[in-house]
This record gives sequence, C-alpha cells and structure tokens, in this order.
Amino acid sequence: RDYFCVPLFGSFMSTETLLKLRRRFKTIVYWLDPDKYLVSVRMMMRTSTLIQSHVIKADKDPKDYTSAEVVSYVEECLH
Repeated sequence: RDYFCVPLFGSFMSTETLLKLRRRFKTIVYWLDPDKYLVSVRMMMRTSTLIQSHVIKADKDPKDYTSAEVVSYVEECLH
C-alpha cells in the first residue's frame, strides 16, 4: 500500500529478481510470515553483500496491519 513490494513465493528470492531489484532500489526490507523470520534473516545475510538489506520481525503478516502500522514498522527498521 505504501511501498513497492514483491511477493516471495515459497520464501525464496531468485538471483535474477535480486539483480533486478538492485538496479531499481538501494535497500531491500524482508517481511515474511512470523514463522519464517529465520529464513528472512538468512536471505538478508545472503543479499546484503549486493544491496543494503533489513528484516522486519512482527507478530503478523504485513496485510494484517493498517497502512500506518506498516509505515511505522518499515521506518523503524530503516532507522
């Protein structure tokens, strides 16, 4: 709603997708389901050598939050 998002089907990002994102953005923020937090941390560690990467740890999926709450989580993550 407030940011450009890419769904990760199966909690995996291909190298091709990463390279496309790197050309367009300077930072990636991973926000997966709460039970996939460690998966997102691993992806962040893998991709952080190519692009600035962060992870959000939350109790719910982004779709379960209001726009204001999503913005708050992302802004907190980036600062």
